[in-house]
Amino acid sequence: MKTRTLTHLFIVAGLLLAGCAGKASTPQSKSVATPIVQHTAAPAPPAIHINPDAVSANTQVTVTGEGFPAETRVRVYLSAANLGDTTQSYGEAVTNAEGRLAFVFPMPDRWPNGALIAEKALVLIVANEDYSLRVTAPFSFQPAPPPQPTPTLPQAAPTPTNVIAPTNTPSARVNYEFLNVRSGPGITFTLLTRLEQNATLSLLDRNDDNTWVRIRLPDGREGWAYTQYIQASIAIASLPLASTLPPTQGPGLPPATAPAVPANEQGAALASAVSFYTLWASGTGPYGKLDEALQHVSKSLANQIRADNSSLLRMMGVQSRPLYTQIEVQRFDGSTGLMRATLQLESGGNRRVDTTLAKENGVWVITKFQPVTQ
Repeated sequence: MKTRTLTHLFIVAGLLLAGCAGKASTPQSKSVATPIVQHTAAPAPPAIHINPDAVSANTQVTVTGEGFPAETRVRVYLSAANLGDTTQSYGEAVTNAEGRLAFVFPMPDRWPNGALIAEKALVLIVANEDYSLRVTAPFSFQPAPPPQPTPTLPQAAPTPTNVIAPTNTPSARVNYEFLNVRSGPGITFTLLTRLEQNATLSLLDRNDDNTWVRIRLPDGREGWAYTQYIQASIAIASLPLASTLPPTQGPGLPPATAPAVPANEQGAALASAVSFYTLWASGTGPYGKLDEALQHVSKSLANQIRADNSSLLRMMGVQSRPLYTQIEVQRFDGSTGLMRATLQLESGGNRRVDTTLAKENGVWVITKFQPVTQ
């Protein structure tokens, strides 16, 4: 019995030793930390947006963008698939600290070479000064309808001998958005009516410089129209000269008390002022051909305008460049250099601006603009 008990103890001890040996040979697993990789999103590429995305001539186009380099000057260009990039910019802006931009420009109706824009699918391009950054966006353009030929009237039937047959009267149609018909050949005359684009009218006679024609409306009324806004069936110069003209209307001005200025000096001063307004009203963008126009402005005033282009609009008392069709100089005061002129606006109505001129280095230049409420 004692021997069997010892035997059992040896067996148990052997089993315990074997279990310990097996446990000692089992490798211990270790916990290894997995590194966390943070992914940084790539910055979005520059993008531009056009509002509205379908425009016609003279539509105010708003361009916004984001993703551009901060504080960078960019310009806007127009193109079409068959033209490639153009070199004339229609506006410019400087991006803000977040790389955003926004500016507005009026949609032109012609390419820089003077050809009418006939393409409907256009591309707007925003690029930096060296063109190393170029972003595009498509938009739709509605070209102006081509001029309609003046219809040929059928030959009048023979008339009885006691009736005088009517003569063929030269005709014209309105080739702009509207046409003001006035009581005389000038913007100070009373506005009688406004005709819509493509309206027809009869031509009677003209003033001495062919800028205004006397017309007859289909309802029999007569008035005067500015020749730049009509397409005539004959040359304006071939019309008979009006035998009498209505007396000038409009607000009177006090007589000039300044000493007489030599005619050549008056002509030089007025030519400088008219050149400024003509250049400012030409071209595209909110400031026209501003660099050329500022050649007729005093150096100090030109520097002020170049530092802040919008200051010119504030001097004129307007929100945007008031495109005009005619300048009527009402008086030039040689002692003060004051030129008083009325501008006829394309949008209708008039604007009067008192423009002060002075001689600078022997040349007449503009030194001050003063809008006058009418």
